Amino acid sequence: MADTFYDRKELSALSDQKLLELLFDCCRISEAESLAADIIARHGDLASAACSDVSSDDNVLALLRLIPALSRSSTGAAPRKASLSEPEKAFSYFRKRLAGAQYERFTAAAADEKLVCSAAMPCISGTRSSVIVSCRQVVSFALSSGCDILFIAHSHPVGGPSPSQDDIDLTASLISILRPLGIILADHIIIAENSAFSMRRSCGKDLFGDDAPEGYRL
Repeated sequence: MADTFYDRKELSALSDQKLLELLFDCCRISEAESLAADIIARHGDLASAACSDVSSDDNVLALLRLIPALSRSSTGAAPRKASLSEPEKAFSYFRKRLAGAQYERFTAAAADEKLVCSAAMPCISGTRSSVIVSCRQVVSFALSSGCDILFIAHSHPVGGPSPSQDDIDLTASLISILRPLGIILADHIIIAENSAFSMRRSCGKDLFGDDAPEGYRL
């Protein structure tokens, strides 16, 4: 399995579940595929799994904790933060977080004034055709991150990336709640299997009004 992935794909293109399968296979952990699927189902993504509580006998999640530290030790620097300065860069960032699952997932990213991601919200998982997200959850993350600019995104594992009316309504509600708090909703990105959608690019002022993050190139 490891040889197949190394030969055919860049590691950055793999979903979180496939990355876990590859890791477990390299470590000779049995039932790598089912174990990876179970971890992603329980935690949503790699970042959430690595930040979860680890019991003394949970060697698998403890292994995930070691990886960022080993990476920093070998490079001498913190992991590079993603630029979200245009929809295509946001597509790439959120595709790595959301693609590959068989169910819809939702996340958000806080950004600084240069549109560099400064914090990410743990993924919320749903069903094959929907994911339930409350404005309270998103606003709580935005406030706790201390950001002035926020991106939200979700996946469509079935069909194309066009937004539903519920997607548009959630976006409009968040804009109205965040605006008085001094937080700009930069974009709502939808990731499908082979395409992506930017609500900011498509809907513009009709949905987002006059609030726009400086430097976000459409």
